[in-house]
Amino acid sequence: MRLSPLLAAFFLLSTAVRATDVPRLDNIKIDGALDDWASRGFSIENLASPDGEPVASSDFYARAHVGWDALGFLAAVEVTDNVLTETPDALYSGDSIELFLARSVGDTDRVQIILSPGLNPAGDGPRVFYADNRRQKNTPLVAEFARSVTAHGYILEVRIPWAALGWKPEGTFGFQIIANDADAGPVHTKWSWHPGQQSSSDPRQVNPVHLAETASPADPIFWRWRPSLAGDRVTVTVASTQTVAAGQLVTARENGVVVAQTSLVTGPSGARTEFILRNHGEDIALALGDRPLGVIPLKTAPETANSRPPRLDYTLSPAVFSSSTFPAPKLVKAADIEKALGPVTLTVRYFDSAQNEVKTAEKPGRYGVIYDIKPANAPAIRRYQTLFRTPQEINWRTAEIDFDRISLPAGLGLDPDTARVYHKNLGEVFADAWHANFTDSSENSIVLAGIYETPPGCGPVTGRNDAWRRDQDWWYSLRKKTGDWRQYDHLVQTPPGYDQDPAKKWPLVLFLHGSGEGESRESLRKHGPPKEVAAGRQFPFILVSPRSPPGSWQWWNVNQLGELLDDIEAKYRVDPDRVYVTGLSMGGYGTWRLASEFPNRFAAIAPFCGGWDEAEAPRIAHIPVWAFHGDKDPSVPVEYTLKMVAALKAAGGNPRMTIYPGVGHACWEEAYGGQEFYDWLLSQRRPAPKPGPQP
Repeated sequence: MRLSPLLAAFFLLSTAVRATDVPRLDNIKIDGALDDWASRGFSIENLASPDGEPVASSDFYARAHVGWDALGFLAAVEVTDNVLTETPDALYSGDSIELFLARSVGDTDRVQIILSPGLNPAGDGPRVFYADNRRQKNTPLVAEFARSVTAHGYILEVRIPWAALGWKPEGTFGFQIIANDADAGPVHTKWSWHPGQQSSSDPRQVNPVHLAETASPADPIFWRWRPSLAGDRVTVTVASTQTVAAGQLVTARENGVVVAQTSLVTGPSGARTEFILRNHGEDIALALGDRPLGVIPLKTAPETANSRPPRLDYTLSPAVFSSSTFPAPKLVKAADIEKALGPVTLTVRYFDSAQNEVKTAEKPGRYGVIYDIKPANAPAIRRYQTLFRTPQEINWRTAEIDFDRISLPAGLGLDPDTARVYHKNLGEVFADAWHANFTDSSENSIVLAGIYETPPGCGPVTGRNDAWRRDQDWWYSLRKKTGDWRQYDHLVQTPPGYDQDPAKKWPLVLFLHGSGEGESRESLRKHGPPKEVAAGRQFPFILVSPRSPPGSWQWWNVNQLGELLDDIEAKYRVDPDRVYVTGLSMGGYGTWRLASEFPNRFAAIAPFCGGWDEAEAPRIAHIPVWAFHGDKDPSVPVEYTLKMVAALKAAGGNPRMTIYPGVGHACWEEAYGGQEFYDWLLSQRRPAPKPGPQP
């Protein structure tokens, strides 16, 4: 039985979460010592992992203290860590502390401060990162902080000034804290004091804290919720660091109706319980006994992990076939998909090379399939895949792959000349490997379709006309034809004074983010110029930041980016001679590719840790280029930039290059965070178009 909306509303009000009282603490000096706190702050000792496990004291332990004074919001964190690992740029990926403070729970008017202790061998002291999402940025966001070293770790002490925030020290705020433990690797554990997932992009995942004169008692209870991959279920964990809590009843209510009840049971670290709830798109109120714990915000949830498609292998098999009858489609790793999503229904549509919907494969060549995977209680997941029909059955015993000119990686320790002597053996090994996954691999079908469609004597194949580009263009055209196409979602920031002179035209900077940074508009502000704008920096140009959604079936599409620029230039007053493009990682590749596709459109380009086909260098040699890379990049080898810059010089260009010694993949912080880069960029003007046909 469901309660009436009035009774449901009354129930939610009667079970409203009580805010934690944080005390006023006078005479606090920010020096990294806790002597002046004298155990007066509100203590947070129930940090837990995203799965609801309490912090493991044998490896890492963090305890926080929170308070406030007339000058600002106060926090001090004691960290015990047996392995200290810090990163030079993305502070959150190493040992660090993240603090979030919002005007209220659910309010987007909030700030994030990340502090790294600065105990790395360089000994450069604590470092700080600010993410400023305040609605009013009349004052710069600056925090006062200090660090001290202890026998087994460190203490970080912070004051976030009310004057810098522009907020009055009164009432209830939203607060959360995350302690990052990296342990000699980029994959790290987050220990946190907040109830849900994706807290940095969801302002509701914070705890209410009330500015009071005295502190609430230390709380042993913590809870977490996390979505399933499909988003149709949520797993809830409620735990206590005290075994005396065992037996207490946990109740979950949806619109006032009980949907789950279970008891805490004794465990190795206290007491806990875990249960699964169906996601019906309604908020769920959680309580322990008669104590309200909080609300799981499933109604009008922002774009977070529970609204994104699962990261699974949805590939259909086979991708290469020889009959006029399409093989009955089956999902690769179907068992994993069913485990994550539950039972699914698969719907497919086939298209021939002319992009006509068909039921049979009458001719050899390219085919495309659009398929929808529909879980029982979640939206359908749409995917696209290229298929290839061979003219006849393939006998792999007749295939010969000769690697007479192969260049094996130097890391194998093999002499190149000796390896070439064994070219027939290498060919046999690679032929067997190709045969083993020949029919299942989408990459095989894409390459075979590209070769099949290319006429003899076509000339050299480069990044602009190879099999991958042919496939991207074919799908781009089909998706527009079927109405299954959307322009890139994007942010546009206009410069100060843009509206004052309606006749003035402005420079435009297009920023292309890297892989994994397209989850939401909020995630666009992680790096580069959008991060600078979010921190309050003002630029004298129009900044356009498109978003390539996660799970996207392709990287940056240059045709789509070109259309986005056309649309922006039609809506905004853009100086066509001062249009620039820059990007990092996947966006670095996109920067090179976009310039190569439109060589007479840009005044300058600035790719970070990207790469491109050196054969395209003559096409863009006239464009001013400043390329950046870290020489220790484990993701995109620095050789990609070195080779591209060398090719530009050989083609008559005059590129600028910065290689950061000892820096890994994240080589962009210094340039994007400084001024020299922007001064150089904006000083460039579009070169005169190259005469004659383009190479």
